[in-house]
Amino acid sequence: MAEAGDYYTALGLEVNASNQQVIDAYRKLAFRFHPDLHPGDEKASVRFKEITEAFEVLSNADKRRNYDERGKRRDEPETFEETIAKRAAADSNSRVTKGATFSELFGRQEKGSGGSGNSNFSDLFTRKKS
Repeated sequence: MAEAGDYYTALGLEVNASNQQVIDAYRKLAFRFHPDLHPGDEKASVRFKEITEAFEVLSNADKRRNYDERGKRRDEPETFEETIAKRAAADSNSRVTKGATFSELFGRQEKGSGGSGNSNFSDLFTRKKS
C-alpha cells in the first residue's frame, strides 16, 4: 500500500487540498483503475487499492488530521514522547505555564489587587463561628 506521506501523492493532490478535491481526485482515479474495468491487470488492482486507502484516510477529517500528524503510524499507539509533547502543547496556554502564582491559581488575591485576601478554600480550613 501507499507509504507514509504519500496518500496525497497517490491521489495527485497537495497537502492543503479541500475535501471536495479529495473526492474528485478519488472518483477520477477509481474509475481509471477499477478492477472491473481491467480484469486480470494486477497493477491496476494494486493501484486501485492504494487510491482507495488514501481516500478512506483523507476524506475523514479525524483520520486525515491524525495522518497529517503521524503519517502511516496513525494506527499505532502514541509513543511516550508524543504523548508528552501533545500534553505540553495543550498546556502551553494554561495559567500554570504562564507564570501564575500558587495564590492566583487557587483563588487567593494579593493585597492591593482589590481582593479580600480570602481563598476559595478558606471555608474548608476555618471554623465557623456559632
